[in-house]
Amino acid sequence: MALYVGYTLEFALVWSLADLFEGLIPLLAFKALKVDLNYRLKKPKITYTLTALLAVTFVVAALATVYTLTEVFIASFFVGIALMVIQTILEDKKTWSMWIIFGVFVASLVSGLFGVGALAGFGDIPMDAFPTVLFGWVFGDIIVLTTIGTILMVTLTPTIKRTKAYVKNYFS
Repeated sequence: MALYVGYTLEFALVWSLADLFEGLIPLLAFKALKVDLNYRLKKPKITYTLTALLAVTFVVAALATVYTLTEVFIASFFVGIALMVIQTILEDKKTWSMWIIFGVFVASLVSGLFGVGALAGFGDIPMDAFPTVLFGWVFGDIIVLTTIGTILMVTLTPTIKRTKAYVKNYFS
């Protein structure tokens, strides 16, 4: 059975579960390690500038993927990580370090291992392609989480905290 976008139902389910893990891993890690998400940005102008640069990095990575510019894709990966490190130095070190470790790297690795492992298990990809597909999945997720995840965290967290849906100290 193929969905209207051309993905099989099992691929869509695997991808959805992998993305669920990407969201749960930092959530559970932040809760277990008592990371304070109720802090205010120390240097908001710089943080928003870095966040905008992360958005540009994401666009460059996407274009590099479309035009198969491998060197540019790899460079965008390192630029995104460098911007995250700068953000960590300037803002709350524990929060941003835990985001990089659990929200970006661990979440990407678990998602990739689950997603590619499931696809290989279902026979959607041959086992000899496993390392290549895993590399693409994990590094693609790292770029997306470094950029879009950070952008959402910086811009939406303050908005969500002002809504009635936010329950203080429930997850964070």
